[in-house]
Formats: sequence, C-alpha cells, structure tokens
Amino acid sequence: MDNENVNNQLNLVEDEDENARRIREINLQSLQTQQAINDLRMLIADLRERPICAPRRIQHGAMRRENGGRLHCAFCNADGQHQSDSCPQVRDGESRRQILDSERRCHTCFAVLRIACPGDRRCRRWANPCYHCRAYGHHSAICELPDRSDVVMWRRLQRAREALRSAEARLERLRGDLRILL
Repeated sequence: MDNENVNNQLNLVEDEDENARRIREINLQSLQTQQAINDLRMLIADLRERPICAPRRIQHGAMRRENGGRLHCAFCNADGQHQSDSCPQVRDGESRRQILDSERRCHTCFAVLRIACPGDRRCRRWANPCYHCRAYGHHSAICELPDRSDVVMWRRLQRAREALRSAEARLERLRGDLRILL
C-alpha cells in the first residue's frame, strides 16, 4: 500500500470516529432534552390541577342589601359604594385580614369578636363557604386565592409552556442532525 492509500484509510477511520462521537453526543443530548420535555409536561399538568380562580372584581356604584339597607365596606368604611370583596382601597386578602385582626373582628362575618361574634365555628356565617376557594372559616373578601392564582400561576404556566415549545424544537433539531449523520 502506498502512503496516499494509508493516509486515505487513516482519514476514513478518523472521520468514522468523529462521526460516531457526534452520534453519541446527539443521542445523549436527545435523551436529556426528552427528559426535560417529560418534566415540563408533568409541571404543566401539575399547574393545571392547582386551584385557581378569577381575579377579584372591583366594582363601584350604589350597593344595597336585600333588605334595602346600604352596604358598608369592612375595610375602607365606604358606605353604599361597594361590597367589601370589591374594595378598591384595600385590594389584597392579606391586607384585609390585617385590618380585621387589628380591629379584632371575625374573619367570617366581620363582627367585633367576643361582643357580636364568638369568632369560631359558632359564627353565624361559618357554614357559608368562600366564593373563591370554597373553604369554610373565612369571608370571600379576605381569601388569598385570587391574589395568588390569577397572576402567579398564569405566569408560571406560560413560562412552562414556552420552555416546552423550546425543548420540543431543540429535540427536532437534534433528530434532524442525527438523520444527516446516519
């Protein structure tokens, strides 16, 4: 065999080694990307199953009780302007809860504790479930589910969906590269 044939043979072996190395590398990256896709799909399913609800509706206008009396906001003391759950001054459940605590009022009926309400399961409104989370023991106006779910969960779900699309596109590119090498 002459030198040129030997060099050609060596080049072929080197090319085969490089090709095999690249195939192994693409296969590994494909496996890692597929695992990321599986993880993202599980995350998206988990986020979809978490309890979420619509954001609070902040409404204005003359509000009256069924008996004709005017509603009084438990948080900003506005009279007849809005329901407590629609208070435009104090919007989040935690701040509303702090107001009730500082004024020693019941979390369920807003009455003064120990004077107008026992503040436990004996509260006249205890059996009324929260409009937002359907749990008992707190008024809908102080529920924190609307504060958490409407923005935070939506953003997390959107980011997970974007990451999934990106990972799926990467996997397709890797598969295309592998088809070229094979």
